[in-house]
Amino acid sequence: MPTILQSANTNERREVESYLTAHSLRSWLFTTDHKRIGLLYLFTILVFFAIAAVAAGIMRLNLLTPHGDLVQAETYNRLFTLHGVLMVWFFLIPSIPSALILRLI
Repeated sequence: MPTILQSANTNERREVESYLTAHSLRSWLFTTDHKRIGLLYLFTILVFFAIAAVAAGIMRLNLLTPHGDLVQAETYNRLFTLHGVLMVWFFLIPSIPSALILRLI
């Protein structure tokens, strides 16, 4: 919230700008506003969800091929592990505090 200064001689009011009142990348990264922090959590969670969805899609496409030869077995195992880690540690666990606590305050 910007600080409002009022001069003694006139009824003019002016706002003092700070890096937190602007709508720049710096103001978003250094914010203490709980609503902005909640949105940052949400966008980060959606990025990790999208990466995990791509890994799951590649795994499903591999299962559609007759011999499962779209990716090698080692790559399939890596995709499976990546999908599991991202969905549990970077999507499910962060979504509980961000969606239920930070956004509802």
